[in-house]
Amino acid sequence: MRKVSRSILPAFLLMLAACGDELQNIEAPTELNAEVLKFTDCDALDEMLRLELHSSVEGRAREYRRVWDELSEKAPLWGPAGPIAPSGSAGDGPAGNSPPMVYTDTDTQDAGIEEPDTVKTDGEWIYLVLPNGVGVYRVSPEGAPEAVDFLPGDGGGESQLLLAPSHLIVLRGVIAPLDVAQKRGWFAGDSAGTGGELWEGVPSPGGFTTHTRVRVYKRLDGQHRLVSDRIFDGRVIRARRHDRTVHVIITSIYDPFAYLTTHLLPPPSPWTLFRRGRRAKRQYLNRLDEWVLEAKALVDALRLEEFYPHQLFLGEQEGEYTIAPLECDRLYTRRPGQYKRSVLNLITFRLDDPESIDHLALFGESGFVYANHERLISTSRGWGKNTERHTEANFTETRTALQSFVFGERSSSHEASGLIEGWIHDQFSLDLHEGTLRAAVHFQEPPADARGDALSAPEIANKIITLTIEDGRFLRLGETPPLARGDKLSSARFIGDYGYLITHEMTAQLFVIDLRDPANPAPAGEVAIPGFSSYMHPLPPDHLLTIGPTLDDEEAGDLGLDLRIFDISEKSAPRALHQLTIPFAESLAEYDHRAFLYDDRLGLLALPLFGHRAPEPFPALSLFSISREDGIEGAGEIWHRFPPRPLHYHFIPRSLFINEHIYSISAGGMMVHALGDPLEEIAELAFD
Repeated sequence: MRKVSRSILPAFLLMLAACGDELQNIEAPTELNAEVLKFTDCDALDEMLRLELHSSVEGRAREYRRVWDELSEKAPLWGPAGPIAPSGSAGDGPAGNSPPMVYTDTDTQDAGIEEPDTVKTDGEWIYLVLPNGVGVYRVSPEGAPEAVDFLPGDGGGESQLLLAPSHLIVLRGVIAPLDVAQKRGWFAGDSAGTGGELWEGVPSPGGFTTHTRVRVYKRLDGQHRLVSDRIFDGRVIRARRHDRTVHVIITSIYDPFAYLTTHLLPPPSPWTLFRRGRRAKRQYLNRLDEWVLEAKALVDALRLEEFYPHQLFLGEQEGEYTIAPLECDRLYTRRPGQYKRSVLNLITFRLDDPESIDHLALFGESGFVYANHERLISTSRGWGKNTERHTEANFTETRTALQSFVFGERSSSHEASGLIEGWIHDQFSLDLHEGTLRAAVHFQEPPADARGDALSAPEIANKIITLTIEDGRFLRLGETPPLARGDKLSSARFIGDYGYLITHEMTAQLFVIDLRDPANPAPAGEVAIPGFSSYMHPLPPDHLLTIGPTLDDEEAGDLGLDLRIFDISEKSAPRALHQLTIPFAESLAEYDHRAFLYDDRLGLLALPLFGHRAPEPFPALSLFSISREDGIEGAGEIWHRFPPRPLHYHFIPRSLFINEHIYSISAGGMMVHALGDPLEEIAELAFD
């Protein structure tokens, strides 16, 4: 077992000082800080992590002392047996011949940057995620699909697909052996496990998966040859492909403290041990002090590399596996107190050599992710104080930490970090354009009376901030004035030199923001709209198609779904041109842009709808004709009824346009219709 050398501590402190401010007191709560540290000395990295773990041990002891005092104050209200411990409080463990010429695939944010989905097509083949693998279907000239292959997978986990001209990438969640999962902090105890296996058909407890399996298949004439099979620590949250380079973004857990307090040495619980009186308190505090000393000794004995992000390699015999931790020089850390339990993993490989994997990781939480062919921007939320922006010393504002990773052809590296005020709404609130990062945020302004006391609440507002990267930091170029005070951002979209924001709460509005001069972004025009939109889709060259809930006059209730077309050709005077309301309906596309299927060639939109129409709930795929001149009209509905399936099997979350056909896909099966008037059913394929 490797011993930790105390002699490296001065060098560790100097390293932190060289990276920025003085070393923070890691026993005190810290404000959000975006700074990233890079270690080449593994002992120095271990030392920092052990200091953080020691701080966590002491923090738990402080918390339990406070709990004991609180229980003492309430003790007269209880009988002689004392209180009952809250559930789980004792250990605090974390309880998708010639190909047709045209087809429409997954809706993406940026052209040329593929995003993963549960259904993929190249016009000739359809790939579909099924419960235990991937179904492969060939599209006939008449449109009917034929099942030609099945790529088996690990049971129980969610899957996503990326499709390249000559490769299929399958990203599937799997559950690791129980002892591996426990060291990652996934399970509180043995009862949460399933026997410690990573084999076909093993369900993941509570819907959780602990690892991600990345399989790469070489495609040739309908044959699929497995060329790479890797298992990585954590769950896939995003993936992107540009040309022949694939980036997989995985979030994993780093939590030796949970492993320590759940499996090695649980702290004495004040809830279960509480008794009245000074003697009982003194005995408990002595026991807690002993726990602190023993826990710190166990921390010093832990091999922390066992908790690093890793690859998991299965052996030839059932139950055999080996773990390959990530090398410490590929690990980036946030400052003490910032990385908490999450790790952002970035996996990069080329399809011409998928076995050559580049893997880096950043200790720290990750929220929304934006990626183009050059960079990946990761965000995390928090709070902080900024005396340069606000004079009120007690005003704490919402803040977002930004991390930039630059893509090489076969590897990636951390490039820059920074902080901005406000919170990012979704991935469409971020955009990189000609070297400038544009970020749409909703943020808190100080109270209008400038006192900042508890009786005066901060006000919500919105804006766009522009930034550039220089010397490892995000530098602010400019920002718009606060927009729509009292309203909150509901959707954002950046198209070329302009940004578009829709807000709601008090008055829903569409704002057009001129970003041609990044140093001076400014509102160009706005229009008030009824209701609001949760997703905006560009209709080139100068229109927007939006989707969002229908609200009544008092905005007291959701009455259905609204589709709208906006004319944005005149930036100073955007106009709401057309609107169609679908009563009592909701759509998955409001929350997941991949469910939004629009073909500008056909002027046709497909949306999965659900809601209530008498006499029963309806799940359907609804088609709409979209015309900039004539507006929005219903173009038919597709219903799935695959007996003896229950109703939720008939929900149609995905669809595809291939030539003049639409393919609708539910858990029960696939249907093909010709895009005529009316729709003509071509084929039906029920899933086993």
